[in-house]
Amino acid sequence: MTFPQQPQQQPFAEPPWVVEKRAKKKKRLFIGFGVLAGVIVLTIATVVVVGVVVANSDKVAYQRLPGGPDEIARAYADAVETRDPVKLTNVDCAPSAEYPASKSVAGFAEHGTTVTIGARRQNEATRVSFDVEIRRTDAAPDPSILWVTQEEGGSWCVGLGGTGLPA
Repeated sequence: MTFPQQPQQQPFAEPPWVVEKRAKKKKRLFIGFGVLAGVIVLTIATVVVVGVVVANSDKVAYQRLPGGPDEIARAYADAVETRDPVKLTNVDCAPSAEYPASKSVAGFAEHGTTVTIGARRQNEATRVSFDVEIRRTDAAPDPSILWVTQEEGGSWCVGLGGTGLPA
């Protein structure tokens, strides 16, 4: 016994407005994911740029002060006068027995000290020296030497030598 074959039924056809609505939903979803991905990429890029700027800011603002040794010596004397060692926190030379500049600025601030830059001395190949007079409120003026050198990386280094340095 054979049954008559049922005719194949056509799948239910959705009305056009339902198809259109579904397409709009997909489009909005694509746009939403695109905007979200864009925001994430921009956030990451901003963090990277800010990190690079912050990491290099002391190199730009402090280590690579504009000008030559004369301007660096003047900046040092100004930092002592204004009691503001911040500008000179990164101008110390490589560790040595010589007195580093930023430590001396901080020490001078405690003793009411001024540094007067005098004549430029005979220059060596890697160092420019200046005669300076260190004046402290509790002691007589002390003739000293301030030197400015430039390290291989381009950083300026400032140091002092003399007996009038704060302990």
